[in-house]
Amino acid sequence: MGWARAVSAWSLIFAAPHFYWAMGGRRGLGAQAVVADEALSQGWFFAYNLLTGVAAVAAVVGVEVLSRAGRRGAIRFLQVAAWAGCVILTLRGVVGIAALGLELGEGGVDAPAILVAIEFWFLLGGVLSACLRFERSSQQPALRTDRDERQRRRRRHE
Repeated sequence: MGWARAVSAWSLIFAAPHFYWAMGGRRGLGAQAVVADEALSQGWFFAYNLLTGVAAVAAVVGVEVLSRAGRRGAIRFLQVAAWAGCVILTLRGVVGIAALGLELGEGGVDAPAILVAIEFWFLLGGVLSACLRFERSSQQPALRTDRDERQRRRRRHE
């Protein structure tokens, strides 16, 4: 369950700035705060940040519940969700980092540190999701519940 907890922690940290931005926070954005104000004046961008935060918190709940469920269907769902998270987050991180590289090659990055760090945060989320996905698929004991483990120990001692 170590990777499930890591993905949960990543999701909560990911949700925090989205809630902050949705509620009008601008600290750390520097000159990009004006761009953020323009974006957030559009209802869809406010909704995007709010829903992204809610989805990230829901992911925490889902990962925690499903990782403890132990049923094949729940584990399979968690594997598919982790795989989807891996692909989407890794692609987003790689594209963002590539864009930063291009900016750097053209004379420098004109983004505040938090917006630069986010690109690497996406990549980290993809890597953690991959670890969760492969932990669940490669380790049969990971499919067992705590109850299954207790029953297995009892049988072994009988």
